[in-house]
Amino acid sequence: MKRWWMLALGVNAHASVTLGLFGLPLVMPEILRHFDVSLPVGGLIGNAPAIGILCALVATPLAGLLIEGAGYWAGFAAGLGCALVSLPVIPLRADRS
Repeated sequence: MKRWWMLALGVNAHASVTLGLFGLPLVMPEILRHFDVSLPVGGLIGNAPAIGILCALVATPLAGLLIEGAGYWAGFAAGLGCALVSLPVIPLRADRS
């Protein structure tokens, strides 16, 4: 019985990732109309999950090298610094009418 639960969890995880990667471009025409954005901005929005995965795949080995070389706290500080640098990307106002 336990293996069926593990299979169900794996299928659910795979379906969630697939929906996140391919579901957003599927509804892109509606997103373009609703938020009134241009096609290049819509392409960036549609590719945002893939860009995030690519950044994570590049950063993970680099973080491992940093932690092995300089220690845990240096890696922690670098991760915190990267998170703080990425904060301005988040929109700060929501005055959509």
